Amino acid sequence: MRFDIKSQYLPTFSPIIPYQKEEIDQDHWKVSFLVPGISENNLEVTTIKNKIIIQILDNEEDERYFDFSPNSSYLLDEYMKVKEVRLKDGILQVDIEKCLPKELKPQKVYIQTNNKKK
Repeated sequence: MRFDIKSQYLPTFSPIIPYQKEEIDQDHWKVSFLVPGISENNLEVTTIKNKIIIQILDNEEDERYFDFSPNSSYLLDEYMKVKEVRLKDGILQVDIEKCLPKELKPQKVYIQTNNKKK
């Protein structure tokens, strides 16, 4: 998996975990965060309204030095929801879906001609 080339130009200590965003379709995205050597027991992912918070928890047995902050947050657009989170081979994958309320979704309007609906 290739990460966003911009991440290699980040300063030595970046305030965010390096990530790559991929649009699956107009309502689905996959965001992959680079967290090498971190186990699922040392990761915490929380959502609050339109924010994802990723925390790397302290592990006294294993001292690591990161080029990024162990606590990062990312804003989502309105109506975005985290659907699934997976960790594999040092990559934390977050699936995001746009969940528009029914009243905001496009609706087909029927045209009547000669008392018939089309």
